[in-house]
Amino acid sequence: MIDLVVIEKRSWGSIQAILVQLMGDKTLKQLILSALFSIILAINPVSATVVNTLGDLDFFGFGVGTIGDPSPAIDFDNRTVGDPAHTDNDIRQAIFGASTLNDVAFSHDLSAQLLGLTATSAELTLAIGGIQDGNLSLVGLDDRLFIEGIEVVGAFDTLDQGAFATALVTFQLSAAQLASFGTDFIVNVFIDGGRISDGAPIGAGALDSYFLDFTTVTVETSAVSAVPLPAALPLFGTGLAIMGFIGWRRKRKLA
Repeated sequence: MIDLVVIEKRSWGSIQAILVQLMGDKTLKQLILSALFSIILAINPVSATVVNTLGDLDFFGFGVGTIGDPSPAIDFDNRTVGDPAHTDNDIRQAIFGASTLNDVAFSHDLSAQLLGLTATSAELTLAIGGIQDGNLSLVGLDDRLFIEGIEVVGAFDTLDQGAFATALVTFQLSAAQLASFGTDFIVNVFIDGGRISDGAPIGAGALDSYFLDFTTVTVETSAVSAVPLPAALPLFGTGLAIMGFIGWRRKRKLA
């Protein structure tokens, strides 16, 4: 172990000369800057896209067809073992009846997938068919979408798929919805099925028929990835100590 008292008694000029001989004052400074730069690079911002899908992409359980094709039927139930309850069936349980008979709720749990990450944006995609809110002749029909308990105002207002058409419809989570999602990384979705007004010229009082093949939540994330300390870190610390000691000696001489 070096006795600091001995260092204090020795000529600082000789110590400095040794350091300059070994690496030079300019080289020492460059080495310190390089080590600092490597530490900055060691903190790497990492981004990733995380996708969570509910449903088996089998065209509403019919097995033949792709989203965009018309459904072969309405008021069907093609669910098999393992299918999420909200997929592969007509959400409408009866043509007439309580307003809750064509409501549906489901959740996407991404808590394991997003462990250690921060969600910067998210969107919900529905593979859906049968929405007719955009058909003005079906007076009063108003299917409503809620994400994290917050309504997506006018979500289906312009969508008229007729009774059988299908499509992919995507909704970007608002800041409030994203903040709520960020508390547990579970996206809670609720669709309040509509009903044709009793005063409508056709279909008065009927609940809306609609169906889901699959639903997907896509999340953009960011995180800080921890990496091993760069090999130059000990030398960086030594360099800082030496530079600090040089400054202290110079101030002492001027005092």
